[in-house]
Amino acid sequence: MKRRLTFRAALGCCGRFSPMSPSCESSTEFDPQPASNSISGSIQRMATSLRSLAFLKRRQPDCRTSHAGCRKCRRFRPFRRPARTAPWARRLSSGVGMAGKTLSAGNSQVSLPRISAIFRREVVQECCALSLLLAVAFCLLAIISYDPADVAGNVYPANESVKNLGGKFGAILVETGYRFLGVGTYLLVALLGIYATLVFFRRKAADWPLRLLGTVLLVFTFAALFGGSYSESGLMPSRGGVVGASVFSLLDANFGMTGTYLVLGFVAVLSFLLATDVLFYPIVRDLLNPLGNDSAMSSPVAEPLDIVFTPETEDDEQEAPRGNWLTRLLRREEAPAPQDAPVAVLAQPESPQAPASVATEPQSETAAEDEAPAPRRRGPRRQAVSEGGDEAETPPEPSFEEALAAYKPPTVDLLQASRKADAANHRDEQTRCMEIIRQTFQHFKLDVRIIGCTRGPTVTTYELALPPDVLVTKIERYKTNLAVNLRVPMVRIDTSTGRGTIALEVPNAKRDMVGFRDILESPEFEKARKSMELPMAFGKDSIGQVIVRDLASMPHVIVGGATGQGKSVLENVMLGSLLFARSPKDVRLILVDPKQVEFMPYAHTPHLIAPVIDESRRAVGVFEWVVNEMERRYTLLKHAGVKKITEFNDLSRKTRREKLEAAGQSPADADENLPYIVVMVDELADLMIVCSDSKLDEMINRIAAKARAAGIHLILVTQSPRSDVLSGMIKANIPSRVSLRVNTGTDSRVVLDQNGAEDLLGKGDLLMVLPGEPKAVRVQSAYMTDSELTALLDHMRGQIKPRYVIDPSKLRAAQSEDMPEGVDGSAPLDDKFVAAVDAVVSSGRGSAQFLRSALRIGYNAATTLVFQMEQAGILGPARGSKEREILITAEEWEARKASGNLGGTQAPQ
Repeated sequence: MKRRLTFRAALGCCGRFSPMSPSCESSTEFDPQPASNSISGSIQRMATSLRSLAFLKRRQPDCRTSHAGCRKCRRFRPFRRPARTAPWARRLSSGVGMAGKTLSAGNSQVSLPRISAIFRREVVQECCALSLLLAVAFCLLAIISYDPADVAGNVYPANESVKNLGGKFGAILVETGYRFLGVGTYLLVALLGIYATLVFFRRKAADWPLRLLGTVLLVFTFAALFGGSYSESGLMPSRGGVVGASVFSLLDANFGMTGTYLVLGFVAVLSFLLATDVLFYPIVRDLLNPLGNDSAMSSPVAEPLDIVFTPETEDDEQEAPRGNWLTRLLRREEAPAPQDAPVAVLAQPESPQAPASVATEPQSETAAEDEAPAPRRRGPRRQAVSEGGDEAETPPEPSFEEALAAYKPPTVDLLQASRKADAANHRDEQTRCMEIIRQTFQHFKLDVRIIGCTRGPTVTTYELALPPDVLVTKIERYKTNLAVNLRVPMVRIDTSTGRGTIALEVPNAKRDMVGFRDILESPEFEKARKSMELPMAFGKDSIGQVIVRDLASMPHVIVGGATGQGKSVLENVMLGSLLFARSPKDVRLILVDPKQVEFMPYAHTPHLIAPVIDESRRAVGVFEWVVNEMERRYTLLKHAGVKKITEFNDLSRKTRREKLEAAGQSPADADENLPYIVVMVDELADLMIVCSDSKLDEMINRIAAKARAAGIHLILVTQSPRSDVLSGMIKANIPSRVSLRVNTGTDSRVVLDQNGAEDLLGKGDLLMVLPGEPKAVRVQSAYMTDSELTALLDHMRGQIKPRYVIDPSKLRAAQSEDMPEGVDGSAPLDDKFVAAVDAVVSSGRGSAQFLRSALRIGYNAATTLVFQMEQAGILGPARGSKEREILITAEEWEARKASGNLGGTQAPQ
């Protein structure tokens, strides 16, 4: 105790090591009784005196340190107490013998810094900030290059070498984050990066325990918000990880779905307030009151009218509440431009007086509210009123060309986002199926290896490697056994993988829905939208790749499938993707709907050339118009010196006009580009039955054979894929085929020219055969709801009204003689009856298909002739797929012709 008092006495009035001054008014008498009269007390006093004399030499006249009641000690530089050094630092500094020493060499002196300077607060803070930034950069690289196959057990087979940029440690680190936090891992890394930046720029965090608590709560809450959804990419078990899924399940069991999101939202806001300095009240206050007039907001009743013009000054602007940094950021775009004119401050709105030219009427409360002046000066709002007080006529609607120039394409916000699937359950299912497949082949003593598997929306493809001595046909014999063991309806084997393996397609236990919005947001569709002329989406293939094809290069499509297998949804997806990507300036539509219900939602769509054709008889006139338009376009291409529509549209308007005038054509055709024309027929079989005129076949064949270069494309859809509906000539000119599930292998061969469509699963599961592709591609069609289709079409109808080029009432309808005649035995004989019998008797073939090709007639006309020949005793009854038996010889037929008794009620003249 006495030693401490003696030490403080040497400090003097300032509490620092400075010599005592006798004249210092604030000097304090120290202990008059030293430690003792012993030797130790004398040594203490001597040491204190020597220390005071040493500090007298450290004078600094300009010392700015001041102390109350002390004048003379201000001349001396106060000596600061040395910072306390940790014991481990003292031991380290004592271990360095020359630290803090001065080395002399002649006239030069070199001072070595003390080791304690290394542990200054600035240096430690800098090292911590750089370490955090390095850790964040490492995590970002590991996340960007993360591959689930780098960690054993995630994907089979695993990568032989780790591909992660962070090595094995980085892969395991990201895997752990995904497993426990899901997408919360991204927020955690982002917050670490923000805090590292703040530390680097010496921003002090007040109440850091609360900041840390808020950060942890924010990350956990963010993960829990995604705990109820699943990741489709397969990178993480669930989008919220184990923590998010557990918290979400716990809250869902007690509060329900809505209550869970309310609780999580409240905790997220609370944790955001704890983790940051942002307050919500100043943001809302400043957004609701941009000029900072709080009194105007708080007073519900206005004062009497008092208009005072006061010029704005800089002082007024500075006095306005500024809010926090987020408020200033949000208000940056809304800040009013500076005005030199004075601003009118209105205490109460007043209804403006009516102009003299307008009939005066008592204004309603609504009008008074509409005319309330704003704090900023604006132009008066005028309303054109007629003499009787009624509103004048609305301004004329813009023309089709003006509306077309202002057309805004739809966005994906009109569509619904689909729910993601659970990747963890997928891996369990794949492991189980691989084990069953391996055991099945081992049971039949087949050495088959599974070298990989890929999951698609409908099926999972397992790639099998066969020994050289095992035939592929032998594997196909065990498809039924595999389906029974796997407990699936059927399996499909694809031998055209191109890698020396075969692909075994096994249906998924739970199919993934392919949302139409997912297709439109995919990089594949975005790329196709920029590079293709007519991008048309279909869905996703068996490995999950988005399938988008260019209709301009297909160039026509046949779509077949049994009833209820998803044809209508596929039609909407094909047309919807086309309308989403192209405006009415680029593509126009002709929709033929014999069933009268499929294309009704497309009524009044601006892309239509004609109203939806719902009368089968009018379809003949539509195809005649298409043929004439095709010929007209080819004439324009010929005179313009180009080969296809894209080259014609690339020419300038002046060049086209000059070339057409030189060829003697009307220059008006050069004013506009030629849009693509897409003709879609919903039910071709019904159209062929009603319009049995042979000209319909001829027109379809001509369009399919020639119309590609003219920019006209056909999409023919049928639910009756029979050979009498899809003739050989039509199939030869339309190489692109799409088949949903059909009933028999015969129907599959009619559409695709190969088997396979009968083994599909239905509900949008389809096979595509396209020109230039070596094999059929299995695709799961995208799903588009009726509400999504309505929202998409309403967006277009709200901008442009359609301008029809074709008037259906003026189209030629199928005449009565083109319709199928009665086949009741009393019907008159067809004009071609004699020629038909001559062909049948001479060739020995009695079928409607033969008569169609021999006489160039339609299906119904050929069927009528066959029935009349059966009634006349010339042909026998039908024998299934075999041709009818011919009951008379050529001599008997000649005798009938000579006698005039052909077998009908009226012989042809």
